[in-house]
Amino acid sequence: MEDSATITGSSILSKLQSSSDLSSIHYLFSSYLHPFTVIINKPKRQSKSSKINAEASATIQSLAKTFTSFLNKALNIIPTRLDETPKIEYCYAFELFEVYTICLSCLESVLSVLSSKPLSVQFHLIRLIHCYEDWGRYEDAQNEVLSELEYIGKISGEIGGNLNRGCDASQLCFKRSKQLISMVNEIQPWLRFVDACTYDRLHQLLAICLVWAHGLQCSFFIAG
Repeated sequence: MEDSATITGSSILSKLQSSSDLSSIHYLFSSYLHPFTVIINKPKRQSKSSKINAEASATIQSLAKTFTSFLNKALNIIPTRLDETPKIEYCYAFELFEVYTICLSCLESVLSVLSSKPLSVQFHLIRLIHCYEDWGRYEDAQNEVLSELEYIGKISGEIGGNLNRGCDASQLCFKRSKQLISMVNEIQPWLRFVDACTYDRLHQLLAICLVWAHGLQCSFFIAG
């Protein structure tokens, strides 16, 4: 396995994009993105020390400057690899899904300093949902859709409390789809209170979530 000291962003992206052997891809990403553990694994507590807050802000700024381009490139390549025909081996797909979530967590951790793209993580999550569907990981897809709707509800009207009605994994998919549709309908009126740019982006996300929920209902009726 490659020495972590010799790992570079360009070599990882090259392997991710074209290699037929992805057995070490999770290790490579984990090693290369290890600096993010400073902020991702740190307890979220408000500090009264301006010095500590300044240091944390400087760390986030530095990580964003160093890794944002790499993360965005990786997040564009991963769904392409997962969508290949014929499909890659399942063990490699599992590795890619793990890497997918790592990259999303890292990008989300520096989102506060990426003012030009406040919803970038949400758009990457939508692509992740589609990948989960393509690989038959429907429970993972459902959970991400619920998370998306909860996020949209919070930023468009602070109505997250009304959305905290997550279904247990063992419940029927029909009940889950009805819940998703209901949540979309609850959120839509609140979009009137956001700016035009945010409205357009959130409306696209809601449309995708709604299509996914209706598709889930159709699958239920066909299976039944």
